Amino acid sequence: MYKPTKNISFADLAIAERKINKSFFNSINKIINWNKIEKLINQNYSKGKRTDGRPAYSGLLLFKFCLLEEWFDIKNNHIEDCVNDSLSFTYFAGLTLEDEIPSRSTIRNFKNELKQKGEFLNLINEVEKQLKANNVELIKGVIRYPKLKIKVDD
Repeated sequence: MYKPTKNISFADLAIAERKINKSFFNSINKIINWNKIEKLINQNYSKGKRTDGRPAYSGLLLFKFCLLEEWFDIKNNHIEDCVNDSLSFTYFAGLTLEDEIPSRSTIRNFKNELKQKGEFLNLINEVEKQLKANNVELIKGVIRYPKLKIKVDD
């Protein structure tokens, strides 16, 4: 199973003084029982080797990407870019700046496998249940990347 780097990297040290707004994610991490979520994921996710032979990403890491998509209304083809661009997203997922970020197809395949087994919605509901039990209402945000329309002269 893929394990994010636990050691602090040079890149992490270099940006340690930057003010990163992690209050939302710190609050979420205090409320959500990630061990319970991870157990539910592991019961339903058949992780294995990646096509390049390296270990697969953990289901919890991939699920956190799915939560970012849900909470910030990020379309699947942009989640990889958003995590690459956002330090707080990177740290929420449990990655350092030197860790490889899962591809959008990896995230999509993970989500599709859980949806086919009828478990994806159960996981989302479990997160919402835990938030509600702590009297927390999550108000979703929006992140959009602008699109370029290229005109072709006739």
